[in-house]
Amino acid sequence: MRILIISQYYPPDITAAAFRTGDTVHLLSEMGHEITVLSALPHKGHVKGQEQKACDQPGVRVFKRRIFALSSGGFFRYILQYICFAIVAIWEGLRLTISGWRPDVIWATSPPLTVGLSGWFLSIIMKRPLVLDIRDIWPESAVAAGQLSNDSLAFYISKKLESFLYSRSSHITCVSKPMRAYLVEMCKSAVTVVYNGVPAKFDTEINWGRKYQNTITYVGNLGLLQAVDVLIQGFADLYLSGELKGWLIKVIGTGVQETEIIELTEKLGIAEHVTFVPPLPRQVALEELSRSALLYLNLKSNMILEHTIPSKVFDYLLAGRPIIAGILGEGKEILESTGANVCYEPSNISDFKISLKWAIANLSNLDEKAFRNRDIVLEQYTREKAVEQLLMTFQGVLEK
Repeated sequence: MRILIISQYYPPDITAAAFRTGDTVHLLSEMGHEITVLSALPHKGHVKGQEQKACDQPGVRVFKRRIFALSSGGFFRYILQYICFAIVAIWEGLRLTISGWRPDVIWATSPPLTVGLSGWFLSIIMKRPLVLDIRDIWPESAVAAGQLSNDSLAFYISKKLESFLYSRSSHITCVSKPMRAYLVEMCKSAVTVVYNGVPAKFDTEINWGRKYQNTITYVGNLGLLQAVDVLIQGFADLYLSGELKGWLIKVIGTGVQETEIIELTEKLGIAEHVTFVPPLPRQVALEELSRSALLYLNLKSNMILEHTIPSKVFDYLLAGRPIIAGILGEGKEILESTGANVCYEPSNISDFKISLKWAIANLSNLDEKAFRNRDIVLEQYTREKAVEQLLMTFQGVLEK
């Protein structure tokens, strides 16, 4: 099968979208499918020194083009970047069409929604079906992040674009059951859940930690939705009251809130107890997680965000350590099912502190159950299973 994949983020970018797309491409090519990827040059959270890392793989062509750079977090600049990528993706797709190449199916992964616009346009030109992948529901997720107002012109246009793309897609894939229920109500297209997950090979390839340190670790984007400040503030309150002596925090990643979070540790007087590490290769980050006593996870409390599952849930589970998480929805259900994790009200510092104290007091019990975290992700949420589901979706679309 020849598959055209359009994704603004692709390895060596370190984002959920890049992992989802990169893992999928790798597995599809191993199965003998011919893959062409349209993406942008690395521009978000990449590992230093890997900006131009080659993505060569048999059966895979990756076309990366430079796009409008972001120097600040203003939403208008994000819009310009999204439009810029949509244009270059269409241009590259037209070049492929002129050369005589056409895919059997197009898979465009959003957000941003403008990626779907590129996919729709190329599906018309190439006369091939579009399968639209929805990882987050836009534009509501941008509103939840404080990037966009729901009474703005940009929101109105985005809602029109959302409705247009849903109705023009041959099929839609998404990342959770609640999201599927939302999308089914929104459109007439068939919707299939293709979970995020982890490559099964990671279980044997990674040098997992045998002993853990008294460290609470966070790995990921330091953005507007992740509330790493809750971890810092809650830890500071307990540490300065003498309840967390000997404990440390490790924050691995980067993002628009990085400077503010670093300044917060200094303001609260705990800077020497918090280590900030720039983005690491995914497998190295997983090794770091496996050597930590507790893993921190939070997603801002918002009704629309309950429809998704933070992709780091699966990476954290694979690390085999207890997780303290402020999330709702299907992600919370998965974490609570193993008995090795503690969930609190998202972004609520008081509830986080209560949960953290309880987790530390019961750490030996949580530690005994933590193997279940790895078991559940390897049994139910591997990337291999996700790709099998995606292929079945493609085949179903082509048989219509």
